Amino acid sequence: MPPSGLSVSHPFFFATSGRLADPSRMLVEALRQRGVPLRRVLLAAPTPTPHPTTGWGTLDVVPSMLDVTTLPQRYLPHVLTDVRRLTANQSHVPYILVNPVDYVAHRLIASSAVPGLVGTADAPLDLLHDSLLCVTPPSGILPLVGAERPWVLLTPPADRLLPTPESVPFLAALATAPTLEVAARWGGLSRATRMLDQMCRALAIRRSRQTPERWFEIFLAGLATPPLPPPHVSGVPRDPV
Repeated sequence: MPPSGLSVSHPFFFATSGRLADPSRMLVEALRQRGVPLRRVLLAAPTPTPHPTTGWGTLDVVPSMLDVTTLPQRYLPHVLTDVRRLTANQSHVPYILVNPVDYVAHRLIASSAVPGLVGTADAPLDLLHDSLLCVTPPSGILPLVGAERPWVLLTPPADRLLPTPESVPFLAALATAPTLEVAARWGGLSRATRMLDQMCRALAIRRSRQTPERWFEIFLAGLATPPLPPPHVSGVPRDPV
């Protein structure tokens, strides 16, 4: 039984893009043995244009676990946009399963307004079991970036984040929009210029004239840049070479 005061999430949907990587497959099987009957649903490729009610059509249920470890990076902005829409009026907190060194996924999730837990398949099984059963994150999870999105055994990204959560829907729209104006409308913005300027500054990208699809590729490449090393603290001796 979940702790007192916490709601149980039913059913337990496990959303994935297709064939499971070995760590994800082993995790799902271990959770099933613990009594968490995860039902697999496949993430669909985004539609060319967003629908007013179904968004990009990548999924139509709020998953208990969202596995993006095998999801093509170019589809992640669309999936996060759809998950944000689906969770807008729900208290469900999904567990987002990521690769430990997927900088694009880490930064997009950290930049988005999608609530949930973020971690890898190596997280403690007891902790994941409790997080899937409970809407409120269990006390064993350290909320490194606020109560809405704790990171489990991962350090949240600190550099090259998109400027606002609205950047993620706009980025998704850039992939297929014929013009920047259409991308802004699909992303829920009044105009594209201001958001482009903010995203270029955040990712240290020179502003130029590009097609929407080319901007999409440029921003994904910027998000993939390895993180900066931690600064050396004056007065703290370095490890001997």
